Amino acid sequence: MAAPTGFGQLDAQALQRIEDLSLQVLEQVGVAVDDDLTRASLAAHGARVEPTGRVHFDEQTLRALIGQAPADVTFGQRQGDDRTVGAHAGGTCLWPGNALYLVEDTERHVLRLDDFARLTRLTDRLDHVHAMVGISVADFEPNLRDFCTLRLMAQHTGKHLRPVITSTHGIGAVMEMAQVLRGSDKADAPVSFGFSVLSPLRWTQTATQLIRDTSGQRWPFMFNAEPLAGGTSPVTLAGSLAQAHAETLSGIAIAQALEPGRPCIYNAGFAHTLDMRSAVALGGSPEVFLMAAAAAGLARMWQLPCASWVGSEAMTEDAQAATEKSLGLTLHTQAGVNLIWGMGQLESQMSISATQMVIDDEIAVQVERLQRGITVDDAHLAADILLSDPGTHGNLLAHDHTLTWFRHELDDSTLANRILRERWQELGKPDMRRRANEHIGDLLADEWVPCVSDDEDAELLRIEEAWRRQLSG
Repeated sequence: MAAPTGFGQLDAQALQRIEDLSLQVLEQVGVAVDDDLTRASLAAHGARVEPTGRVHFDEQTLRALIGQAPADVTFGQRQGDDRTVGAHAGGTCLWPGNALYLVEDTERHVLRLDDFARLTRLTDRLDHVHAMVGISVADFEPNLRDFCTLRLMAQHTGKHLRPVITSTHGIGAVMEMAQVLRGSDKADAPVSFGFSVLSPLRWTQTATQLIRDTSGQRWPFMFNAEPLAGGTSPVTLAGSLAQAHAETLSGIAIAQALEPGRPCIYNAGFAHTLDMRSAVALGGSPEVFLMAAAAAGLARMWQLPCASWVGSEAMTEDAQAATEKSLGLTLHTQAGVNLIWGMGQLESQMSISATQMVIDDEIAVQVERLQRGITVDDAHLAADILLSDPGTHGNLLAHDHTLTWFRHELDDSTLANRILRERWQELGKPDMRRRANEHIGDLLADEWVPCVSDDEDAELLRIEEAWRRQLSG
């Protein structure tokens, strides 16, 4: 697939310079790997391992390992069509992300079970949100949160599931549940995993254990670099990208050493910048979006599926949130990012909002329309109309050509105001936030039907209770 070109993207020469520096970093500086078994596997594949635990990759070893990773990845769904995206397939998936709080209007609070269930059901009914991601539900202790939330997600959506691992203790429970959801006859995994490198250049024991314990059955795994420009990586965007690229490639090399051919997602798009006045790690700045778009170009050099994150520092569903989400989603889609996180997220990824998720879904509809562009062919040029007597087509509203093409050509917005002022005033002057909340009510009005069978539900509950007893003891 040819690399797209356009606003905010790096040319081939600039990408190559970043690539060359990243390869130097991996060979000369290396990465710390805090796990004996993983280091032994890397050594067996040709990496140089120091007694200190630092691992060095020469380019030949790195290319031999990463060359085994598939160019595309399929995110299975238990209900609905699986989604395949990647360096060959192209395409974009949109996901929410982890959060500590729920935002409602200008207030926030910790997430409870009912909040999480409602968010998951909403995700299930939004056309442009393609998965559900584990969220920090306060009702569960941290060491139980990963597998308890996975069971809840499975109950409330048939879409792809991404548990967020909160400790090494729950990995076994998550894997048992994931196998139940996959079943015996489903090739494409309905659950995927991922973890972030500890910048700069360190894969922790928790990360490597998760990679090892989920190896062996083609579970997709996302490798995240989260450089903080000006904090844990160079303040210059090119330098920060070079570090993130090295970190991400090293993670994928680890995965391939443990399971050749495992589907991996390259994610140097979790980059941040440090605001020098507030010391806040930004996720919605132009610089963050630029790094993520450039990272997509670096991923394509290795024929890997890629991901990014579109966030906002806005505290509520306001103009700042809409602006930052629109800029990020547009730029990243144009850059060819295959998986974009952040649907519904606010406050530097600490919070999530059902209202913002619906607004983001609407933004995604409009970005999709922009991406589709203008079709120029005989039917769309409408030469038969334009070359006829103008007096015969002064009103084309009821013309066959209009009836044939208007749904395809014209965006039909759910939330945007498209009525005259008088009617808008009659309706109480609704803004987008109000219309989004009303749309949530419409989407969730139908009676909820569980997304797991009775047998699956019983087995998931059995696993949860067994692991709760084990970890509580």
